[in-house]
Amino acid sequence: MRRVAIISLNSSRSTGGVERVVSIHQQILSKAGYDVRIFSMPVINFKKQTIFSKLIYKISLVVFPVFSSIWARAWSGMDGKVFSHGYSSIGLFCDVVFAHGCWEAFRKSNNLPRTAFGRLAFLYEKLAGLNTKKIVAVSDAVKNDWIKYYNAEASKIYILYNCVEQKIFFPNNRHELRDADDHAIFRVLFVGRLEN
Repeated sequence: MRRVAIISLNSSRSTGGVERVVSIHQQILSKAGYDVRIFSMPVINFKKQTIFSKLIYKISLVVFPVFSSIWARAWSGMDGKVFSHGYSSIGLFCDVVFAHGCWEAFRKSNNLPRTAFGRLAFLYEKLAGLNTKKIVAVSDAVKNDWIKYYNAEASKIYILYNCVEQKIFFPNNRHELRDADDHAIFRVLFVGRLEN
């Protein structure tokens, strides 16, 4: 049975957009007969948090992206596939990195200061873009941001427009989607989640 390793910091445990994608990937690939395993950070019980557990979590946040793709490739073998999400790995031995956004573009557009986490996210996304075989971005803007801020090769970036099926709906420059017969018009207002 062919193996697929999916790397994600939070696995499919929480309710964020990336976690939903990880969960959907796991379900679809498992139904298709693949042996799927999710590589994620250790679970920390935040109700009983101690100084030691906080320290372990912080160390894991730094170390996990560096070694996650090596562990995933070792498990999946050379015949398997390794998918990663954003800064969950540095992209070594990864077949695909899913770019749900661009940390550096987000930081600049919100005038956020450079924090230790922000520097790590920038470094890990940049390395993921350089090391992986393919990048799947969710929009043209994300593709352009990865090229601009991370020097990712444009030729290895593919776009999956927030899972809108482009064979059925055709976007135009007014951000509308028309159906195949050009009768109905659909407007995508927002796909994702809002955060302050």
